[in-house]
This record gives sequence, C-alpha cells and structure tokens, in this order.
Amino acid sequence: KRCEHNTPRCLEPVIEGGVFDGVTFRPPSCYYAIFEAPEMLEVLGGTMAAASGSWTFFNGASNSFMTFFAWASTIEPHIFDDFDLRITAERVGFIDILWQRDADGGFTRKHLKVLTLAEFGGEPIASDGATRAKHGLPVDEYRSLLDSAPAAAPGAVRMTFVLTKFW
Repeated sequence: KRCEHNTPRCLEPVIEGGVFDGVTFRPPSCYYAIFEAPEMLEVLGGTMAAASGSWTFFNGASNSFMTFFAWASTIEPHIFDDFDLRITAERVGFIDILWQRDADGGFTRKHLKVLTLAEFGGEPIASDGATRAKHGLPVDEYRSLLDSAPAAAPGAVRMTFVLTKFW
C-alpha cells in the first residue's frame, strides 16, 4: 500500500525526525510499505520464489504466534474464524498452511492443519480450556503432519507454526 503523499519508500530504517499519527511512526522523508494480501503473497511466493515457492517456519511461543497469526490473517482474513485462538500460546501447538498459485496469478488455500495443545500433548490448566504445553510430538509425527500437505507447486506460499517453549 502506498503512502498518500508523494514521498519515496524508505530504503533503510529511519529513527529520528518523524511524527506519530496515532501509534504509527511516519518519517517525514519516506514511507514504509504496508502489505495487503496480494502484495504479501507476491513477496512470499512471487518472482523471487517462483522456481520453488516459499516456506516460512515460525517456532516459539506467544510472540512467534502473533507474528504468524498477523501474516496469515493478512494473506487470508478470517482464516482462523473457526478456531478458538483467544489465548495464543495456551491454545495452539501446530498450524500448517499452504496457498498455491492459480493460473490467473491469484492464490488459493490448499491446506490448513491446526492442532490444539490438547492434541499436541498438553494438559488442562484452567476451566476455560487453556492448556499448558507438556511435551511436543515425536519427530516422526511432525514429519507426518508436514507431509500431509499437498506438494507445493512453483510460486506456492507455505507457512508453519510450531509451539516451542523453554523453561
């Protein structure tokens, strides 16, 4: 998405001299791109990745999940409407998504696999269904989950999240 002003895109971080518009930092001499679904898919699966597509892997807890959630929801709004993801790191253990490029250049989701923490080997810790990660899955089960997605075609975009916590 382009800035409404006639300014060039920022090519390096600007940390001084900007103004805040609400909570958004706006440098006076350039703008930062804000991707919407078509642009994000083109960056992730476009000409730079056309030969093999792309696969972005997220592992971690709440911060990794929030980044994953924001990216996936930008690409496909409402993708998680059928899932209870209110308490991110206490609800989800694994998500795998694959979008394939269509003949017309658009993208269609071909795969979505979500495992709750209960399915991921967690144990209940609250009456609202929150679960604590007890352990992950054996390596062969991860491999089986990842292999359940269809083969990625050129230009495909795949994103995977695996909950990882260290105590």
